[in-house]
Amino acid sequence: MIKRFSSPLLISSFLDLMSHDTKIGIVTAAGYTEAERYYGRLHGLLEAVKVSEILTPAQKRNLVIMGKSSLIFLV
Repeated sequence: MIKRFSSPLLISSFLDLMSHDTKIGIVTAAGYTEAERYYGRLHGLLEAVKVSEILTPAQKRNLVIMGKSSLIFLV
């Protein structure tokens, strides 16, 4: 199980997929109520997307992150 998105190999794989207009969804079972807790787990990936020079602004929006409680609203 991956606890933090800080592996350079994992991050580069995500950026490569996103650079080909692939939409990526990450669902965490954490169920945090504070954004800071998610950021603590995902900061490596989030910062890499933010500073990426290979992704267009539109491609940077192809990353969706949800907590498990969000899933009850999807039908």
